[in-house]
Amino acid sequence: MKKQLTYIAPLRAGIVLGVLYGILSLIFVPFFLLAAVLGSKTGGPLPAIFGVGFAVMMPVLYAAVGFIGGIIAATLYNLIAKWTGGFEFRAIPQELPFRDPRIIDFVGDLSRMDINRPEMNLVLQ
Repeated sequence: MKKQLTYIAPLRAGIVLGVLYGILSLIFVPFFLLAAVLGSKTGGPLPAIFGVGFAVMMPVLYAAVGFIGGIIAATLYNLIAKWTGGFEFRAIPQELPFRDPRIIDFVGDLSRMDINRPEMNLVLQ
């Protein structure tokens, strides 16, 4: 079954990419701290101060850039998708991993209940 992605919510995309970039930036923090320590051994305390400060601010900066970039990218995609129809992809419907016929019958019975006729309603004990 072919489907088209014609709209991405910009705020939601910004939140997701902001969190993703913030988490990914944590990978680089130890390397910046190591560079700050090694820099303090050769060049005095100034590189260490800037290195530690940048390592602390890096996740916040990356998250902010990811948030703003996600909003811009989703907005641009929505504009372009209007002209081109958006991404086309194929989706395969999947079965539920757990199918208990008793539950399906119970839900079906609930959908057929008539509140105006009490004798037709289920009584749960």
